[in-house]
Amino acid sequence: MSLQEIIYRGSLISTGAAQVVSIPAGFDQFVLRNRTTLAAGAGIIESKYWLGMANATAETKTVAGGAITDAIIVANGFTYVDDSTNQLSAPNATTTAISQAAAAIVSLTSTAGLNAGDVIRFYSTTGMLQIAGMDFSIDTIVANTSFRLPYLNSAGFGAAGTAGTFRRVAFANNYKFYPSWRYITGITAAAQAVVTFSVTHQYVVGQKLSLRIPTAFGMTQMNGLTGTVVAINTTTNTVTLDIDSSAFTAFAFPTSATAAAGVSFPIAVPAGESATILTGAERDIASRSILIGSAICGTLNDVMDYWAYRSET
Repeated sequence: MSLQEIIYRGSLISTGAAQVVSIPAGFDQFVLRNRTTLAAGAGIIESKYWLGMANATAETKTVAGGAITDAIIVANGFTYVDDSTNQLSAPNATTTAISQAAAAIVSLTSTAGLNAGDVIRFYSTTGMLQIAGMDFSIDTIVANTSFRLPYLNSAGFGAAGTAGTFRRVAFANNYKFYPSWRYITGITAAAQAVVTFSVTHQYVVGQKLSLRIPTAFGMTQMNGLTGTVVAINTTTNTVTLDIDSSAFTAFAFPTSATAAAGVSFPIAVPAGESATILTGAERDIASRSILIGSAICGTLNDVMDYWAYRSET
């Protein structure tokens, strides 16, 4: 005889886009109920996922005109993530171009499975090998046409990308600890250096960051220095450090040809915190999670409840 017990329950307010719910233990079934559409009597009211179903698949109940219908959603539904194990989606997806722009645009023929806010990792970026192997947050998806890399200024690169492959990193906070190290895509030469990261950084004022800047990226004077975060900008994904870099040489990506011979990437590594309350204390954030995809996430400000169940035999 098999019984189900609820091991975790909660609620959330929809952002209108894909979002992640962490589950503290193993589960067999996840149920998401949209309280807002249930009250309105229109739209998807309940979605279910059983462990082992194909990624992004969901069984849904939709109400319209008082009638409830069942359907299977095969894209942008639920995705199970165990970020203590496999990090990358499969198979590889291919690109046809990466532009030279203040925020690079990646062209491709299929955007299936991608959501704004996802993190992707590039490989074999022909013509733009200096970003091959680096992780980036994405936004502004044009279906089956392109997506944007908001934190990569490729305008000064020697050439555009002409082809390449990438995989989606299964969980945006894929690094196992918070605060996490992050790839750097820019550093200003200023009285207080402003550092841009390729992936949403989540740093807070008061945290200390130690920088590792390989020779190929210029601004070698910054290599090994530790600074305190004095300001953050969540729109540009930057932090301001109390390091005077005004006399330093410029930070710049190497050429694609230089990268082809092998380079290390510039990174920021958390190195402590100057604060009376340790909001940025190091902690393990690995977890089992469910990514609620764009097909079932509801609209902005929808109130949603969820339950995770485990079967006992």
